[in-house]
Amino acid sequence: MKYIYAFFLIILSGYSFSEISAPSEMQWGQSQSDLKRSGLLITECKKSGELEYCLASGHDKPISFAEFYYLYFIPSYGLQKVLVIGKDITGDLYGSEGKTTYNKVKNSLIKKYPEADGYKHTSFEYTGSKLYNESDEFYQCLKYDGCGNWTTFIGGANDDALGYFTIELKGSSRGAGYLNLTYESSNWGKYLDMVKSEESARDDEAF
Repeated sequence: MKYIYAFFLIILSGYSFSEISAPSEMQWGQSQSDLKRSGLLITECKKSGELEYCLASGHDKPISFAEFYYLYFIPSYGLQKVLVIGKDITGDLYGSEGKTTYNKVKNSLIKKYPEADGYKHTSFEYTGSKLYNESDEFYQCLKYDGCGNWTTFIGGANDDALGYFTIELKGSSRGAGYLNLTYESSNWGKYLDMVKSEESARDDEAF
């Protein structure tokens, strides 16, 4: 019987799904001290309630189009979310450059996190729902709420146990935009709820 049990353990381990990883060789749960020791420059840290977010630079393997990395830390749980803001795209009236970069990232991540491994891919790619119907107003439409959306979500097919990844092409003005990448660990929502509950409990005691 024990051999049968061991056999099933081997089979199950072969089909275990890995969570969405943090970018540029960072690891979920790392503290600011850990990241500084790895060579990152951590600056401009700010707090929002119990959450702390900082600007980071100096990655050994940076994303080619990244302008800024914002790292989000939860007390006692370390790094749990990363927002990558891309460099400005300019002179791109029809969105060709932005769409090319967006699709390159999208295809790369879909390949890395395929549906066959338990992930789900959801995309919303449209423009001209409201105003800005001309093809050279692509980014203006993306900027206007309800007019356009160029976003892909990648996460676990059944729940948030594998974390989340979001690719979003944003509009700034006519012919100008940028790409945002958002990484969330599988524990981001749970830990955030926990610290908010603890904060609320402390307030109740203080009232």
